[in-house]
Amino acid sequence: MTILAVGTCMFIAVVAQTKWKGPRVINPILKLGQSSYETYLTHMFVVFGLFQLFILAGKPVRAVPALFIVVVAAASLLGAVVARFYSEPMNRFIRQRWANRKTELAVSQKLESTDREARAKDSSPSD
Repeated sequence: MTILAVGTCMFIAVVAQTKWKGPRVINPILKLGQSSYETYLTHMFVVFGLFQLFILAGKPVRAVPALFIVVVAAASLLGAVVARFYSEPMNRFIRQRWANRKTELAVSQKLESTDREARAKDSSPSD
């Protein structure tokens, strides 16, 4: 294991143990991290679309850095929109539905258990 890997592990352990909160300046980066999966899933739509515009513009080499920045910003924005208006509402819906199912299941199991106990009591021979 390299020194960099050990140092990174130690840093992560300290941050996790102390519940350290980063400065507000990095909040946009943290928000981007929270929607990174959605960004990963949708970034190619942005890449293909903007690359097509780049080709139509005649492939200006000077525009590559700007293209890169625009692609990253647009893909991040699209990922955040998908997370906010699709992924998170679906997560809440699924969690609520499963929470209700777990409650219903627990209640029905309790009723079945009580019913079985009552039947066992009724069927046992009286002295």
